Amino acid sequence: MPNIELLEKSMPVAPIRIAALEGCRELADEVDRNLVKFRKELVEKKGLDNIPQGYSESSFIVDCECPRFGTGEGKVIIKESVRGTDLYIMVDVTN
Repeated sequence: MPNIELLEKSMPVAPIRIAALEGCRELADEVDRNLVKFRKELVEKKGLDNIPQGYSESSFIVDCECPRFGTGEGKVIIKESVRGTDLYIMVDVTN
């Protein structure tokens, strides 16, 4: 069980972004909804005026796609800048 008080007191160093590949899109959407809800409720509850840029967003999902080659290998094309963020890549490793 996470220590919610510790999460509420800590401020991130960089904004969070989530790059989700197709096999893991549903899970990434669920994580995104929960993260958006948690952070918006925290900002409202604490009445924070000085929130870091990127802390409370409408979505943390990055626009990306993963084309596959005939050999089964793939590559990821990230269609927006993720420089200076904590990027989490969600992948279905068995797919």
